Amino acid sequence: MEMQEALHWMVGRDRKKASIGVHNMDVVTPPFSYVTCAPDEIKFVPLDKTEPMTPQEVLEKHEKGMAYKQEVDWAKRYPLIVDSKNQVLSFPPIINGELTRVVESTRNIFIDITGTELNAIQRSLNVLVTALADMGGKVE
Repeated sequence: MEMQEALHWMVGRDRKKASIGVHNMDVVTPPFSYVTCAPDEIKFVPLDKTEPMTPQEVLEKHEKGMAYKQEVDWAKRYPLIVDSKNQVLSFPPIINGELTRVVESTRNIFIDITGTELNAIQRSLNVLVTALADMGGKVE
């Protein structure tokens, strides 16, 4: 997770060019979709919270939402990554969902990288996947 935050800052330029989500793959069902929703349309539990929130509530009340809201609050619809059961994995580039929190016992992960600059996205992915492979991970 420290590497994720370092890449957000260095390569992603504080999430302006690229944003990374790391998820527990075992609790969601592919395929995944990148969708949009109205600010108050869908609720999910963001990381480090226990109650469901709408994307608008995340921007107003969650620490990460308040820090990065300028990246999306100008839009009429907000981006989400959902699985085939419409479970929310992420509200990029703001926050992931508690549903896919990675813990020490997590064995299968799904990585999403979204952004506005392809080079930053590819560089982030290359660094992250190489590091995971060097630690013995199997990349698919």
